[in-house]
Amino acid sequence: MTPVAAPFSVSDGVATLAADPAGKFLFVPNPSTGTVTVLKIQANGSLATGAGAFAASTTPVAASTDLTSAFLYVANFGSTKISQYSIDANTGALTALTTNSPAAGSNPTFIVPDPDGKFLFVGNQGSSSLTEFIIKADGSLAPTSNSVTLGVQPRSLSVEK
Repeated sequence: MTPVAAPFSVSDGVATLAADPAGKFLFVPNPSTGTVTVLKIQANGSLATGAGAFAASTTPVAASTDLTSAFLYVANFGSTKISQYSIDANTGALTALTTNSPAAGSNPTFIVPDPDGKFLFVGNQGSSSLTEFIIKADGSLAPTSNSVTLGVQPRSLSVEK
């Protein structure tokens, strides 16, 4: 690896990042301020100030986009909620979806979409579980009956096609 620029500083703290599949934006959960910062990804791979910081829920720690770069999902460790946003294709600005935030298990720590973009899996540290959601056509999430209690705290997940 070769650095493309000096490190980019995010003053609100940094958790698990998400880049949109189009490679235009980087979404940075900020646990200390309950926000998500949007950065622009430049053509050379360096980062620049983007659309700003947007309110999430309590202690956002992980983010993931859908496969179309139209929606962002954020796991909030301090609650059981998954924040849901639409992404402006030109600026990366986030707009909270008006549907209720679905509940995952307690202390969600990571989010993984499936390769087909139909499901979103959330690892929950506090409840030692994985929660499965369907990604609906409008970008909102709906729970399924396929969530599972593991008996151990999940740390990561990989989903293969």
